Amino acid sequence: MGNRLGEMVRMELGPIASGLALIGILFIMIILLAVLALVVVKALGASPWGNFTVFVRMRLLICTFYAGWQKLFSDDPAISFLGHTAKYRSQLGFGQILGPAKTLEQMQQIIFNDTVDAVFCGSFMFIVLGIFLIALVKTKSALKKPNITAIEGPFEREIHAV
Repeated sequence: MGNRLGEMVRMELGPIASGLALIGILFIMIILLAVLALVVVKALGASPWGNFTVFVRMRLLICTFYAGWQKLFSDDPAISFLGHTAKYRSQLGFGQILGPAKTLEQMQQIIFNDTVDAVFCGSFMFIVLGIFLIALVKTKSALKKPNITAIEGPFEREIHAV
């Protein structure tokens, strides 16, 4: 039947190369978020729509941090990576196997995967916080200036010889 994209990449590239590809995709997303924040700050620095955009994005920031906090620190193992890790680790200590694992090695793999997921989640929250703080500093400096800070250069047409 059909496989998920992550499974196909893991089968084709192996676990290390697919992990590096995942990190590369994460960095691309971070760069795109930074560019988007820069465009909003530069283009809407002195506009009233700039404030509207910031207020709308604050809701996304709050939801992202709330969800990230729950994924890390909730007591419910169905929600939290660390809670799920603690549940599996305690059962592993007794030598019991919880589903979907069928062996002790699979239990250890689930614990490792949950730990990696928790590290990625915490890293993503840290990165989002950094982007927010940088955008806040840039917005404050743009709003202090009396004129519009987004000034583009003149249009220059490139002529290519055929």
